[in-house]
Amino acid sequence: MIGYALIAPRIKVMYVPTTKVACSTLKLLVAQIEGTYNEQAAREIISPNISQEQTIHNYRVHGLRRMFDLTPQEQWEVIQSPEWLRVAALRDPLKRAYSSWENRAFLRAPGTPKSILESCADVLVDGRVDVAATFKKFARAIHADRDAFSIDDHFRPQFNTLYSNQLEYQEFIRIDQHGEMQRLADVLNARGGTNVALQRLNSGLGIKAEQVYDRETADLLEAMDPGSTRTRCVATMLSGGHAPNALPQKAEANVNCRIFPSVKIEEVRQQLQALSGPDVTVTAVEGSQTPETAPSPMRDDITQAYRAAVATRFPNAPVLPFQSAGATDGAFLRAAGIPVYGFGGLWSIVGQQEGAHGLDERVWAEGFHGQVPIWMEMLRRVAGG
Repeated sequence: MIGYALIAPRIKVMYVPTTKVACSTLKLLVAQIEGTYNEQAAREIISPNISQEQTIHNYRVHGLRRMFDLTPQEQWEVIQSPEWLRVAALRDPLKRAYSSWENRAFLRAPGTPKSILESCADVLVDGRVDVAATFKKFARAIHADRDAFSIDDHFRPQFNTLYSNQLEYQEFIRIDQHGEMQRLADVLNARGGTNVALQRLNSGLGIKAEQVYDRETADLLEAMDPGSTRTRCVATMLSGGHAPNALPQKAEANVNCRIFPSVKIEEVRQQLQALSGPDVTVTAVEGSQTPETAPSPMRDDITQAYRAAVATRFPNAPVLPFQSAGATDGAFLRAAGIPVYGFGGLWSIVGQQEGAHGLDERVWAEGFHGQVPIWMEMLRRVAGG
């Protein structure tokens, strides 16, 4: 959460940590460059349940301020000022899921809820633990009851922590991309006038996630938030040939991709090309690409207007940010320097199938017409009417 963002005022850096996304390594790096790391405090709190690597999560050890410790004026400056560097990191969601499971459930880290440990008991084959089968058991368990795992922040989606639709990050790195961690270390060292070496902490068992999960396991984890945990590409249309009685001279497939934030379109094209082989040419459909733009910075007047508008119909309904796997024309407006904000308005009946983009696509009539007064009220408030 943003309130738990770590603040380094000397070097003017805000770091938003996410569990199992190199947060131990990055906390240590920022604290050492800021000059607040307390090695003596780290030695004092080491215990059978707290390793040397884990001490960095203690506020006495890293010495960094937290966002909720700041005054509203200071918070506004950190979030909005161009003098501040706002930093966060992403990780391949499947690799993060494996790392979280390995640390919290498989290795039974202190503090892991008993309910999670019980639902992730080891799978034995011929008297030995089958790691892949045990990880798949975890995937099935979290797929069946996500709320039961959400009590531990290691199992919450990354977008729940980063609020990338509210914050404009200047450094938003992918830790699983070669060289990105070192590049960030160089940027931070330059701000601090230091030469602190990057130290990797919490390496785990050394087992690569790719050795453990198969397609079924990956699909179970991804199905909880389609398009929100990884880039998804699906062949949606096939065509080929020119006559029913002739061998086709060529065949084409249209592949629709819902691309995860921070992933470049060209990176996805290259991966599809590698999977297709040298006899197939993968090109982007002309006119189908949207500009790659950063999220528009959050504005209190916009969010407050929407909250007030929703309250006219649903006074107790919370208004929460979320990441959508869909697309709008907003990217073209953002590319032209115009801020864009999207607001969900449709509601439906729990369990009712809407068949989005299907042959029988539909929405609930009351859900459609009922949102119109909310939108009118919001526009009136934004316009100052």
